[in-house]
Amino acid sequence: MSEGLRLFKIMAPGVLAGIQNVDACAILCLLSIGAAYRYSLLWAVVLGFLLYTFILQVASEVALVTGKGLAENMKERFSEKHVSLTVFTSVAANISLISAELAGMAIALSALFNLSLVTAAIVSALILLAVACTRSLDLIDEVLIALSLTFIAYVILAFAANPNPLKVVEGFIKPAATFDGGYWIAVLAVMGMAVGPNVLFYEASDLAEKGVKENSLIQAMLSAVVGSLISLAICIAIVVCGAGLGTVSENMIEAIEAFKQVFGEASIFLFSLGLFAGSLLAAVITLHSTVALLSETYGWRGVGPKKDNKVWPIWVAVITIASVLPLILITKPVKVAIVSSVLSSLATVPPFVLLAKLCCDSRIMKGFEIKGYMKVVAWLIVAFFSIINLGGLLLVLYDRPILGYVTLPLDLLVLLVGASAIPLVLKGLSLMKEGYRKCEGGSFEY
Repeated sequence: MSEGLRLFKIMAPGVLAGIQNVDACAILCLLSIGAAYRYSLLWAVVLGFLLYTFILQVASEVALVTGKGLAENMKERFSEKHVSLTVFTSVAANISLISAELAGMAIALSALFNLSLVTAAIVSALILLAVACTRSLDLIDEVLIALSLTFIAYVILAFAANPNPLKVVEGFIKPAATFDGGYWIAVLAVMGMAVGPNVLFYEASDLAEKGVKENSLIQAMLSAVVGSLISLAICIAIVVCGAGLGTVSENMIEAIEAFKQVFGEASIFLFSLGLFAGSLLAAVITLHSTVALLSETYGWRGVGPKKDNKVWPIWVAVITIASVLPLILITKPVKVAIVSSVLSSLATVPPFVLLAKLCCDSRIMKGFEIKGYMKVVAWLIVAFFSIINLGGLLLVLYDRPILGYVTLPLDLLVLLVGASAIPLVLKGLSLMKEGYRKCEGGSFEY
């Protein structure tokens, strides 16, 4: 293998994970938050991506040292109840995020072909199924990344909006001194947009599957930083664009009008193409991350789109159906994106805590474990992230409005969490059926 190809193999997961952060959740959340709060949440965007870079680096380190995915390491190291909690919260977050990505794809298809949102959501789910089950996934990733470069349009649009430089700088360095529930839940949504279980499990599983070793730690760190910087720059531009819109709606289609002022009649195509490609890329990665998490936890060896097995398409279909149901029933894309981002942030706490424990374990890390003051710093970061999420959860219980009109409704929360239980319930039924067959055959072992 040439040095250039080896470097690409190491760098690709981090850069890909970074670019896929600019997805439907990011676009819909950040446009809406920018429109509602202007530049006052830019500090949260930067903080979210700093946390993202740290978590991605730690997950990469565990995968490179152990040669195993995160779920497999957790299964070997921790008790079943801890692993089960992590699996459930992570699957819940991933399915809610896939639902938001399907919402982004549906908005794009609606704008391009004048379809109803429900019809566009069903078509989007079918496209996701087709792409996720293909054997040419590497080529599709490259195509989607290329199409996602249309996100550069947001950077151009941000400059065209002529923002107030002093207000922008103030947004970076001055968090609002307010106890407004909507504002701080919006902070949590920004955190969830940047950080999620899908990031942890995708990066670790991809590196482990490619057989990359610990002597590539520096390149993996560079990969995480490069991917984070790319997505951070685009996300800041999206917030600035949202501030220029000044209008919040259920699908943020108003962005097309802003695009028209700069890009003319090509704006619908440009906006829709970027939103569709970014959403599809993120949906595929999150879907693969979810199946990888289930496969590592339940011991399905060799599960993948390139493997000749029946398990992969079945679970891809189950998770896709579970993800599209909340969108079809709610049909409010911004609401789905906001709630999905909040759930993503909350669900990251359990795997983040277990990840920190793995990194401090000398038996797992074999000399690469975190020591001394770095160990203190790592746990302070974990504590800080957990406290932000605990505070956000308490505010959710008060059902405060976000963005002036979006609340965190019980119906959508129940839908998303309920849909997330579908894969685990099916897995449980499968295990029960397998146990029954063993009993019938007289080969059941205690």
